[in-house]
Amino acid sequence: MLSNQSGRLLQRTSVAIMVIVVTPVILMVAATLICIVAYERVGYSLDEIVSRSLPAAQASAQAELALTKMGVETLKAASVFDLEEREQHLAEARRQGDVLTNASRRLLEIPFTPEGRVRAAAIAESAPKLVETHRPIWKLLDECTVFATEDALELFSKEIPPLHERVYQSVESFIAFHQDSVAQRNAIAEHELQFSKQCLLIGNVLTAAIGLLLGLLLSRRILKHVRLTLQTLKQVAEGDLSARLQIESEGEFGEIANAMNQAISASQVTMENLSKRNRDIQTLLNSVDEGFFTVNRDLKISEERSGAVERKLSAPNEGETFPDFVRRFDPSIGDWLELALEEVFLEVMPVEVTLDQIPARFEANGRTFSIRCTPYRDVEDQLHLAVILSDISNQVHKEHLETKQREMMSIVGCITDDKTGFLEFFNEANSLVKQLEYEDGDDLTLTLRRLHTLKGNASIFGLERLGQVCHRIEQLIHEDNELPNDGSMEELVSCWACVTQYVDRVIGDKNNHIVVQFKEYDETVVAVLNRAPHENIATRMASWKLEPTEARMRRVREQAVALAKRLGKGEIEVHCSGGDLRISPNEWSEFWAAFVHIVRNAIDHGLESPEERLEVGKPETGRIEISTVVSDEHFVIKLSDDGRGINWERIRELAKERSLPATTEQELIDVLLFDGFSTRETVTDISGRGVGMAAVRSCCRKLGGELSIESTLGVGTSISFIFPVDRMAPKTFEALRFHGLEDLFSVATGSVATGTSTT
Repeated sequence: MLSNQSGRLLQRTSVAIMVIVVTPVILMVAATLICIVAYERVGYSLDEIVSRSLPAAQASAQAELALTKMGVETLKAASVFDLEEREQHLAEARRQGDVLTNASRRLLEIPFTPEGRVRAAAIAESAPKLVETHRPIWKLLDECTVFATEDALELFSKEIPPLHERVYQSVESFIAFHQDSVAQRNAIAEHELQFSKQCLLIGNVLTAAIGLLLGLLLSRRILKHVRLTLQTLKQVAEGDLSARLQIESEGEFGEIANAMNQAISASQVTMENLSKRNRDIQTLLNSVDEGFFTVNRDLKISEERSGAVERKLSAPNEGETFPDFVRRFDPSIGDWLELALEEVFLEVMPVEVTLDQIPARFEANGRTFSIRCTPYRDVEDQLHLAVILSDISNQVHKEHLETKQREMMSIVGCITDDKTGFLEFFNEANSLVKQLEYEDGDDLTLTLRRLHTLKGNASIFGLERLGQVCHRIEQLIHEDNELPNDGSMEELVSCWACVTQYVDRVIGDKNNHIVVQFKEYDETVVAVLNRAPHENIATRMASWKLEPTEARMRRVREQAVALAKRLGKGEIEVHCSGGDLRISPNEWSEFWAAFVHIVRNAIDHGLESPEERLEVGKPETGRIEISTVVSDEHFVIKLSDDGRGINWERIRELAKERSLPATTEQELIDVLLFDGFSTRETVTDISGRGVGMAAVRSCCRKLGGELSIESTLGVGTSISFIFPVDRMAPKTFEALRFHGLEDLFSVATGSVATGTSTT
């Protein structure tokens, strides 16, 4: 209607001017014709402004309002569990989804330039997708259950923000384009008016005085209304929706002014509602318990963020980057974060890959916060990150308590199943911790051996925290080539103090008793009753302080089976033999603590996975054999596996890279036992640092023994430790010899005579 009134107005104006200025003067006729053309062009510009500007403004405003209300009503529905109230919110959310879809379609129906059609098409394409993405969330919320609500919220937080941002950016982009378009049309119309004024001026100069006077009066009246109209439209285009067209007339200009003022008022109401909804969204963001903001390529924190950032952390400075913000609380994490974010925005590698390099958490104000980054792209395909900072202090504290509880249960289980074995581990670990506590950093190789041994045994006995601290200290030493000064050593001592305190509560004094098997006790009683020689009885009782190797091998077997399952090697067979020999537990505790490295290497490096074994024609179940034997006055401990075997050529290549001699077989073995040498390319908490083999050889040599390795690629590996037989129980042998007993080795070989029972 507004367009038709504008056309009729211009036509009547043109006729009036023609009647007034029709004179015999030829120049006046020409001037009049020029004026007609100019005013027609003004009318075209006004037509175009009216036909495009107001419908486009209404449609875009409705789309923007519906976009906001749909998200808000969905979140309101998720926050209530009253079925009727939730249905009301869901119904409103669906209605706003329909409004958003219809508004996006109306934009496509408005004639625009190619660029305008592209921007309108972007809204029409992304808005229905956003609505369709909401539908499964609405469906979950329709169930009105806690689990469905949690699933809906998770789906909402995962899927909606990127699409919502995309639609929002599309609408904002269209509004900006629309305002620019209106401004350009205003400029064209203004230019045409100036042109018509010049034409009228020329015509008036050349016409008669009466024609000039009447023409000027009419032109001024018309131009006044047109100028007011253009000024009002310009103010609206600049965002001033309080502007009104002040024309008091009962003609067509009055009708145009009323219609335009009504359209501007409607737009103002829509924008006020939209502003209110935006304030509601900001209030909602401020009420959540998580810090939320966005980061673009310059890494700066967006001004739009949730209030939790300031409440729980601190207010970011203007223009402050995300890494600089984190550096306030943890400089190392801030540096790490900056490098990781730079990799993300370089987009050299897939974003999903580089996002994994972003640190997962940091400490601030005595609390622990997690970092979650979700990538999204704007309408210009520029990458952005939505960042969520969550306070997970309670979760971390809960995990710490659960770990501590698991450790306590593991300690109780170990004491119940094998008290002697656990106490030997405890004593050996206690010695290692005391040595580490007073390390001065002069011999880092020895420090790494102690840490690696302590880590391995802590892992076997279920002391997770102790193993993790040892692993972290190992990493720091390898990175900095010096002892860490960040409190890690103090944390290690504190962690062990907790273990010691709990063990003391469970078993009290740990070294004031001897464990004797019923069978040995019965045999000794029988020997006494049968009046066996005192030497035999003394020898048997002296053996009570020794430990059967069967007990050691049993522990190793249990450790090997558990480790194989942990590393995905499936079920394995561990066979032990020669367990009737006895050794001094105190003399051999350090060796057995280091022996676990051999077991871990055999499983981690040696044994293949069940699938790999089947592919090469081996039995699916891997096999390990452990034996102890006395042969030719030597005590031999041997471990064999049927795994991959050692690739000696690979050992030789790595030795050349490190300038180590590797010509003879013994030199290759020495390379394998060299501190820091490993064939693994990556370090894990199980192996890969090249410390374990060197540690076990060092313990072997302390006992006067030697180590030999036999290995065939693809067949398996055997490692033997050969000791003088008198090192099995040197203090016991010395005590027996002091009292004149000659049969010293029978106490260590299980061949003590007890006499014959009588009936």
